[in-house]
Amino acid sequence: MFGAVASAQYRLARVVTFLNPGSAPSEATWQVHQSLVGIGAGRLFGVGLGHGQQKLGYLPYAYSDFIFSTIGEEWGFLGVVVILVLFGTFVWLGFRIARSAGDLFGQLLAVGLTALIGVTAALHIGVSLALLPATGITLPFISYGRSSLLVALVATGVLISVGRGRRRTNGAAG
Repeated sequence: MFGAVASAQYRLARVVTFLNPGSAPSEATWQVHQSLVGIGAGRLFGVGLGHGQQKLGYLPYAYSDFIFSTIGEEWGFLGVVVILVLFGTFVWLGFRIARSAGDLFGQLLAVGLTALIGVTAALHIGVSLALLPATGITLPFISYGRSSLLVALVATGVLISVGRGRRRTNGAAG
């Protein structure tokens, strides 16, 4: 892992900045700082949909890499909780489908697709809350970007198919 980080200068700079924010120039921590400012500005109920200030040039990539911060600012703590509950429900249902899949392939496929969505969401949220170094990962289903949305929707469709296949197998046996 260290080799992968050290192989590119920008990766090493991100990790060093994350571990010691005071050692880097203010530009290196600008994105994460503005992300936290946006989330803090939202308070409990948010400033209102479309009324966020951070996306107006303060927070780079507010529509993709830091959409969670924009949601936190505009929808507030309650909106953030709704997003967390939705992703938690997705992961719970995905693992439930995996547990009841008819064969090992279906189980592994369901676990992998659920982990893909769940881990991607956790990484995005972790970066937005300054718990992880900046990565540029989008928030599944929410961030702007056709490729990200397409992958999330295809993964969900396959996951639903695994769940439906389980019902057909159980129905045919009974």
